[in-house]
Amino acid sequence: MAEYPLSSSELTPASQEVPEALQAPTQPVSKGFVAALTAANLVIWISILPVLQLLLPEQVAAIDAVHKTLNLGIVTSIGALISLLANPIVGALSDRTSSRLGRRRPWILAGALLSALALALLWKATTIVALVIGWSLMQLFSNFLQAATTALVPDRIPASQRGTITGLISMSTPLGAILGVVL
Repeated sequence: MAEYPLSSSELTPASQEVPEALQAPTQPVSKGFVAALTAANLVIWISILPVLQLLLPEQVAAIDAVHKTLNLGIVTSIGALISLLANPIVGALSDRTSSRLGRRRPWILAGALLSALALALLWKATTIVALVIGWSLMQLFSNFLQAATTALVPDRIPASQRGTITGLISMSTPLGAILGVVL
């Protein structure tokens, strides 16, 4: 009969240590970090939800009022597919990124800049094809932001603070929808 190890220390050779980037955080994060992360998530949702709820339907109707429902379905479905694929891929890439800015910051910066360009493209779109391209790019680049900011929670926040902080961060979704519509 085979014997099975009883502890995780028996499963892992002593010579293999977990890299610092993969160790669970133990230092509490500051209120400033929490505020910045919550604000970043709020901006993400302000830039996505009102566009999806208000602006895309209006643009589609302005381009082709007769086929607005079909065209909106096409634009949003292709964008959703892009988003579905982008998030796990970008998340995996950001896990493996090593730069002087860290693992997540390059993705956050690129996502912010490229999302702004995608929004500008959407603003100037006058055809359904241009809307598909603009919204797909917006979904792709906003997932740079979403994947990287979401990964900051296990990267930086110790388990003792995660519940409270993720609750605060989660409030940014409905707030982003409300504030974005108001704006």
